[in-house]
Amino acid sequence: MVALDLALALAAAPVLAASAYLALLAVLARRPPLPPALEQVPRLRFDLLVPAHDEAANIAATVKSLLALDYPASLRRVVVVADNCRDETARLAAEAGAAVWVREHRQRVGKGHALAFAFSRCLAEGWSDAVVVVDADTLVSPSLLQAYSARLEQGARALQADYGVRNPDDSWRTRLAAIAFALFHTVRSLARERLGLSCGLRGNGMCFTTGLLREVPYAAFSLVEDVEYGLRLGEAGQRVWYADEARVYGEMVSTAHASASQR
Repeated sequence: MVALDLALALAAAPVLAASAYLALLAVLARRPPLPPALEQVPRLRFDLLVPAHDEAANIAATVKSLLALDYPASLRRVVVVADNCRDETARLAAEAGAAVWVREHRQRVGKGHALAFAFSRCLAEGWSDAVVVVDADTLVSPSLLQAYSARLEQGARALQADYGVRNPDDSWRTRLAAIAFALFHTVRSLARERLGLSCGLRGNGMCFTTGLLREVPYAAFSLVEDVEYGLRLGEAGQRVWYADEARVYGEMVSTAHASASQR
């Protein structure tokens, strides 16, 4: 009987530890937010980069969302990186009001290579103080750049917006994704921010100063390029700040077939 009790206790330990961890994160996430920076006239310039591979169905809505940001138009550029596209992504992005940078390379494919291309061009042009990465199927909150600007003025060099689901009511899959995102992206990130820890990168809604990109060059080309670059930032002693009032909403697949295709 003692052996059985001990076995049950050992089996329950990981569950209890995980529950305690989630409870701690939830408590920390409810603490009052850090005081915002003093209001000032915007001065930082942003390149809003949208890597897009055959995204004709979504790109116009994403560009229009970025153009509607509550931030001076003279201090931001919306740039769609049409990456190895075979559809009308480039044309539709330009018609929606974005600048379009076309990249064609049959061997170096994937989002990581598209970002490396775009970051390199931004640094060479020297126009922006920071770059923002937004996926091509995403809508953003109007306050996105205001939130980033305030954090950068406070000393941040790498930022992550809150990442939510754009279409939570499409199916049970998207509703489940919305719950998972709320726990992992919102609760966990808020708690880590309160503790002064890096919240990590999510791939969508990332922001980096150009100074940081020069100091820690981007060379992340794996399937999880955001995690890869986040680890490099950690090795370099750079914390990713969480900007919880900045929101990006990505579209999630709603069917089993689409989910398998995306994976």
